[in-house]
This record gives sequence, structure tokens and C-alpha cells, in this order.
Amino acid sequence: MHLFLAFADQAVLAVQNAIFFEHAIEEARMRHELESARSIQHSLHPAISENYGLCKVAARYLPAREVGGEFYELLYQKNAVNIALCDVHNKGVPGALNASLVNGIVKGLMNVYENAVSPVFINTLRVVKEQNLQNVSLFYGMINLHSRTLTFMNTGEAYPILVRDGIARYMRFSYTRDRKKIVVKLKTNDMFIIVTDGIVNCKNRNARLFGLKQVMDTCCQYDEPFQCIDGLLTKVKEFMQGLAQREDISVIAVKIQ
Repeated sequence: MHLFLAFADQAVLAVQNAIFFEHAIEEARMRHELESARSIQHSLHPAISENYGLCKVAARYLPAREVGGEFYELLYQKNAVNIALCDVHNKGVPGALNASLVNGIVKGLMNVYENAVSPVFINTLRVVKEQNLQNVSLFYGMINLHSRTLTFMNTGEAYPILVRDGIARYMRFSYTRDRKKIVVKLKTNDMFIIVTDGIVNCKNRNARLFGLKQVMDTCCQYDEPFQCIDGLLTKVKEFMQGLAQREDISVIAVKIQ
């Protein structure tokens, strides 16, 4: 009887070890796949600092998890810089899948409608609606380097900011769901910044919001796009007081030379 009980205990332990080992293998496989997905997403949206004609452009994307639900897209063609920034308001793998879908739509339309804001913006939202994606925020704009104008459309939680002569202006009139096209005349040394709500709504240990005003104040302190982004992200990290990032963060900065 004692031998039987001892054998039964060993059998139970062996089964438990097998289950644990199987779970460990599955977790390792999932970690490997997530790390691969992170590498792929990073390669599609790396940190950049480039010159596009008379524009200096910098961009950064920081997902809250291994992968996330935001993306930016930049296309320089025919003396114009086309800019897209999108947030599908979903984190992790589901957000990454939805973001990849919308990103493909935007890229395709950017190539079909060269330097045309309204068709890209409106048709992207139309397809998004057909795919039953909810609460997608989309900024789409085009900087014409010949006329020095910025034309854009915006819906959702993207915050466009213009820094001119050391003063930051939030272009709040662009926050609209009625699909109005905005045109802004640009000047030399103007810097245009777009951030997603992951920065604006960031909280510290006292549950205080980082807020749009602090974003604008920080942007005024820098003359170059990459410095502006680095300075803003550093400020956000300090504000969070060691807390983990909870929302995806994207920011694009463009300076007119």
C-alpha cells in the first residue's frame, strides 16, 4: 500500500512537472513571437531624423507593450511632405493588427492620390468604418514646400501644435469630425508638432495629467525637431516618476527651413 501511494505521488508530480514544462515552453514561444512582432513593428516605424527638401523631419513611436496600436507614415514626393499619424485606441497585439490594417490602407491611398489630403483622409475613414473599427484617430496632412503651406484634416485624439517665434499654438480648430480641411501658411523656422494622447494624458504618481500646456511649453524650448522630440519624451519620463508607460506614444516634428 505504501509503495502504491509513493508511486501515485510520483506520478502526480510527474504530470504536474509535464504541465509546468509545457506551459513554460508555450510562454517562451509567445515571448519569442512577441519580440519578433516588436522588431517588425519597430523596423516599419523606426525613430527617424531626416531632411526632406526644405523640411527637417523627426518622428518617434513608443508602444506601451511589446507592440501597439499607433503608427506614423511619411512620404516625400514632388516637393511635398505627406504626414499621417493614427491611433486605433487599442494596445498590444489587437491594436497592432488593427494599426497594420489601417497603415496599409493609408500607404496605398498615399500612392494613389499624390499630395492630395481630402481623398486619402476621407477614403481611409470610409474603409475603417466598413471594417467596423471604432474610435480611430487620424491626422493626415501635406506640407507643400513650393507654396509653404500646410494642409491637413484631423479627427480624434491627435494634437497639432505650431511653434512660431518661440510661441506654441494649439490648432484646436482642427479637432473636428465634420471633415473640414485646414490650410496654414508657414514661415521659415516654423516648427509643426503632432502628438497622440498618450503624451497629453500621461499621469504621475499623484494622478496629475501631463497635459497639453506642458507639451506646448516643452516644444518651445527647442529649435530642432529631433531635439524637440527627445526633450519632450525626457520630460514625460521624468513626470511619470518611475511609473510604467500605460499608453502608446507617437510624436512627429517638422521644421521649415
